[in-house]
Parts: sequence; structure tokens; C-alpha cells
Amino acid sequence: TYSTQPIQPVEGEENLDLDLDKSITESDPSLIPVPEEITEPIEAEITTGKRTRKPSRKILEIMDGKAQAHTAKYLTASLATVTAEIEAFDPLSVAEAKRSPDWLKWEEAMKDEISRLEARGTYHAVDPPPDANILTCKWVYRTKKDEQGKITGYRARLVIRGYNQIPEVDYFPDETFASVAKLPSIRSILSIASQHDMIIHQMDVKSAYLYGKLDSNENIYMKPPTGVEVKEVKPGQVLQLKRALYGLKQAGRRWYLRFCEIMKQVGLTRSEFDHAVFYRKEPLVIIFIHVDDMTLLTKNIGDMEKLKKKIKDIIEVVDSGELHWMLGIEIRRNLTAKTLFLSQRSYIDSILSRYGFSDTKPLSIPIDPHIKLSKSQCPTTTKEKAIM
Repeated sequence: TYSTQPIQPVEGEENLDLDLDKSITESDPSLIPVPEEITEPIEAEITTGKRTRKPSRKILEIMDGKAQAHTAKYLTASLATVTAEIEAFDPLSVAEAKRSPDWLKWEEAMKDEISRLEARGTYHAVDPPPDANILTCKWVYRTKKDEQGKITGYRARLVIRGYNQIPEVDYFPDETFASVAKLPSIRSILSIASQHDMIIHQMDVKSAYLYGKLDSNENIYMKPPTGVEVKEVKPGQVLQLKRALYGLKQAGRRWYLRFCEIMKQVGLTRSEFDHAVFYRKEPLVIIFIHVDDMTLLTKNIGDMEKLKKKIKDIIEVVDSGELHWMLGIEIRRNLTAKTLFLSQRSYIDSILSRYGFSDTKPLSIPIDPHIKLSKSQCPTTTKEKAIM
């Protein structure tokens, strides 16, 4: 509120050009002075009042060049991929891989990938058509780890930048979906296996997407990759894809359809409740897949060996033996007690390490873990529900 009486200027203000009828709420905010003591300090150490503002340890490490800069560019649904990004600080480009102390191992992995692509007949060199959509590619580096977090191998995968594909030209939007095993299905199957003493093994399909063939009407062109030599490619030429390379919109779908054919050859039936689960009743066999990771369950070791041989006759796989690690989850089994434990300790430790909390002191949880809660303790009346 303000008075309707005229405001008389005090002595010394007669010559100031002031709009005395203007409300303070209409004044220019820039005219209102801000005390210097509440402005944000710019220097690393500035004393304001009785407080001394100091940069955190994390900031000091970055300023000294000791911190490792690593930013995940894309959010992915694969827990194993997230764990690898957090734990390993894998290179994000060829230049970064060359600066890495493990460059020789990364280079060897890149050459192995190119050899595998050429052996599968993934592409052939052609002159680029004038109206073609030429896609680019990049290298994706991943360190493989065991259930204890130790590095067991180096993998370099050539990935095409499929996000530049043109719908209805390079792919059809209704032909991109591919099923992967759902976590509830995985937990249920592992529970059944533990109860019935089933054998659980795991196999990894080498370059799984390359088993998916592109249709004759799918003309996809890609620039040659950098960092490694590609045979029989002349300057100015591009690579025309014959098989589904990682990164293509339709690659997952092509591999899934091929895997369904393989399961049919082996004699397994696809589940109607989860299309990434395949089974046979007599003798009992269960297989579920997550992209290129296969988990196999049988009643005895003889059936397991027969099943593996049938699959190995069709596709190239790496036999990992008994299941101990899956999708970033550690699996511990007690055959005597018929129990099976799933643990994400390595994932939690990697999160704490990444954000600088690995040296923090542990605290007990704020509730007694031995307390048993039951349905009888739930609120029943309207008053109890309101309090809850």
C-alpha cells in the first residue's frame, strides 16, 4: 500500500528526476542494489563473513587433471552395458583408444572384428550411387569382466549409425522389434532350476546380428571404418551391407527371426508368454536369450552336451560353462540347500566408485531387518488409513 498524500522531497533531493507516483513494484529490478557480501564467490577460496568456501575433492581432482572424464552419452536398457560403462571407463572413440595404455589390445580387437565381418560376407565394396543415403559408423569398445569385476577380455564392435536411416527407404518401422527375455521370466526359470536341481550353463553368440541377412530390396551403404585397414576398398568407394550390422534399425529383428529358426531346428518351442524363452518338455530343456547371451537349462549333463552340440553345428558360440554372471548380475548357487542368490554388488560398488563414495563409512539400516511384516498389520479402518 502507499499513501495518497504527495511525497515531499527532503533537503538535497529537489533536483532529482524521480517519478514519485510510481509503485515500488513497478520499479526496474536492476535499480535495486545487491549487497556485495551475498554474491557468489568466483575465486577458489573466498572468505565471506565467517565461512571459507573451498572446492570439493572432486573439483580439485578435475582442476589438477587427475580425474578421468567419462560421460555416458546415451541411456541404455542393458544393465550389463551400463555396468561396463561405469566400471571400465572404456574409450569412446578411436583417438581415445589410441591414448589408452591398452591400445595394442584394442587394436587387436578391432582387427578381429574386421576379420569376422569379412568372413561372414557382411559387405562388399562398391561405388556410391548418386542418390544413396551413405551412413557412417563408429567403434564401440567394451571390456569384459567376470563376477568379481576382473577384466577377462577386450571387445571392439563396429556399429553403424542407424539413427541416420530414412524410414520407408532404409528400413520399415514395423520391422524393428526384437524380443529379449524379461527379468520376471528369468527369475521364475532360475527358481524352477534351483528347485529341480537343473544344470544351468551359458553361451555367448559371436557377432550374433551378422547371422541376420538383409532382404534384396534393402540397399544400405556405409563409409569404411577408421582406425583399421579394410581390404579391397578403393578410395571413394563405400561398403554395401549384405548382413545386419550392429546399429541398424532392423538388425535386432533380423537376428531374432534367425534365432527362432535355429531353435526350431534344435527341436524347441517358443513360449507364448515370453517370446525370448524356448523349451522342450521331454526331456526338459529351457533356453532363454537376451540379445546374444543364451542361458541353457537341462536335467543332466548328457542332455546339456547334446543341446550344445546341435547349436554349435549351426552358429559360432563361446561356451562359458556354468552360469555365474548374467546381465551385470552375479549368480551364486547352493546345490545342497537348493538355493540360488542374485546379487548386484559389483554394480553398486561401481556406482559408489564412480561418484567418489567408495571410501565412505557404512551405516546400519534404520530398521531392524528381522522384523516380520504381515497383512494383518495393514490399516483396516478409514481413520487408520488416513493416518497411514
